[in-house]
Amino acid sequence: MKIFVYLVKDNELGEIFFKNDYYTYSFIQDNILLISGKNVKENRYFLNDEDTSNNILNINIIPDLNNVNVNTDYPLIYKISKKSTYLDKSDIYHIINPYHMISNLLNILEPKISNALIYYRIKKVEKIIKKIELQKRIKDIIGFKILLDGKWLDCLDCLDCYKTKEILMKDLDIKTVKNYISEPKPNKYRALHLLGTHDTIDYEIQIVTVKMNLMNPIKKD
Repeated sequence: MKIFVYLVKDNELGEIFFKNDYYTYSFIQDNILLISGKNVKENRYFLNDEDTSNNILNINIIPDLNNVNVNTDYPLIYKISKKSTYLDKSDIYHIINPYHMISNLLNILEPKISNALIYYRIKKVEKIIKKIELQKRIKDIIGFKILLDGKWLDCLDCLDCYKTKEILMKDLDIKTVKNYISEPKPNKYRALHLLGTHDTIDYEIQIVTVKMNLMNPIKKD
């Protein structure tokens, strides 16, 4: 299973996966693991190549594995119950580097779209925790905004958004389309939102024109 991992200074949410003298590992969603503890100095995303020296996910923290020969590469962690005597595929978690996923998706998006700017973001852990507290599932840890060069909120610019959506849906695994152009949010927000899946991981694409983007309420992720 593939998971996102965040390091957080404090955390009282989620199901505790493991705990030792230094860290508490808690799943707040089936694909989001929070690691909190006194050695975490700031909230941030976990990146394998930057964090391996900290032994945060050192396999040796799980005592039941003393007699098991396992692959201890850092992109993997193993969930083993106290009664387990063997490893099963369902016990393996692959840690996602979000920038690898973003790069893969940009390689698909950029050749398909001209006269547009593409932005991306990784959702901050504070926003994730807030949504979890509201009992909402997180489906947009990875997010993209496609900014088209339309200047006015007229029908032609709206058609540009719809045309872009149709182009993307030919090559991307889009599960849901939310049309906030024809039905704006109560705060007058307008855009097309595409919710898709890439390599089993959910992401969101927002399609807007320059004018829509200027008129939309500011939202910080």
